Amino acid sequence: MKNKWEGRGTVKVEYEAKVESYQIPKDMASKVVLTLADGRTISTDLLIGADGAKSLVRRNMGVQYLSWDYDQMGIVATLQLSEVAG
Repeated sequence: MKNKWEGRGTVKVEYEAKVESYQIPKDMASKVVLTLADGRTISTDLLIGADGAKSLVRRNMGVQYLSWDYDQMGIVATLQLSEVAG
């Protein structure tokens, strides 16, 4: 993933960063402010709450989580590939 986004001015990927807290703006003209564990702060126009089924981001924003049983099973895996696809 690093190579795909490197050099593009519109996206900055932060690796190994832990978000300690964030502030959602009260209006659309303001930015979300993240405070990282190392003390840095980041301002951004978009915060994506992709932190799982028990998402702190989603819960704090008051977004409802719906789920249902499909009567099916699946496998979820994390793979570490030796080469990055071009």
